[in-house]
Amino acid sequence: NPNFWARDLREDNYELLCPDGRRAEVHDWITCNLGKISSNVVVTANYKSENERTNMWRLLQYGQEYYSSDSDPVFQMFNSEFGQKDLIFNDDTESLSLIPWENQTYEAWLGQRFIQMVENLQVISNRYENGLYNSGILKIHQSIIHYIIMELHLSFVFIIKY
Repeated sequence: NPNFWARDLREDNYELLCPDGRRAEVHDWITCNLGKISSNVVVTANYKSENERTNMWRLLQYGQEYYSSDSDPVFQMFNSEFGQKDLIFNDDTESLSLIPWENQTYEAWLGQRFIQMVENLQVISNRYENGLYNSGILKIHQSIIHYIIMELHLSFVFIIKY
């Protein structure tokens, strides 16, 4: 990692905390994880009204109507140029699809299992704060997850189809 703050960090400085209570090396993330979340969605804050979300959708829908094919030689929404890749969307993207209003919540998209895992981390991290364990690393990671998902109350607006 070229960042100054990470100059001395190595993979073996970290370990994964698995749902079953065991610990694993970082490269074992396939079998030790809190769950899988699809990365092919566009999100916004939950306080956005249905009208605001609809306007966001319309903007990108119009964009894909005019710029998703090879018809425009200058700009293509799903294809990168300039010697780069995945500039706006993944270059394998074919289209965007609206998620129904009732499913535009983090609960609907992430699923109850993932949310339960985050809540369980809250309980464990409280034990760290109370001195029952000797490391605050879990608290930091749990706080980030909790903030991103629970505090921001993300809404998932549409799916990117490959």
